[in-house]
Amino acid sequence: MRANNMFVCVSPAMDDAAIARVDAFVDHFKSSYRGVIMYHDRTDTKYDPFWMCNNQYTYGVTVHGGCDFCADNYTRDGCCKKWTRVLRVFSVCM
Repeated sequence: MRANNMFVCVSPAMDDAAIARVDAFVDHFKSSYRGVIMYHDRTDTKYDPFWMCNNQYTYGVTVHGGCDFCADNYTRDGCCKKWTRVLRVFSVCM
């Protein structure tokens, strides 16, 4: 009996070591199994285009640049307090 297993791997993209650990986990399955299908393979660092401020939503209201934590860090280029992430979603047929 073959089973299809889904993996969702998420980590903050703090440094190259954090990204490498997630990629090593994915690479293990790629080298061990034939049926690996990648669904998401994305890394967002603080240098990437703006995608989410730490204070984007508060009680359903958008407050980007309008609260104490974010306002001091908001420039014409966007917020300096961006989330970072490493996202790998894949399935493995075992």
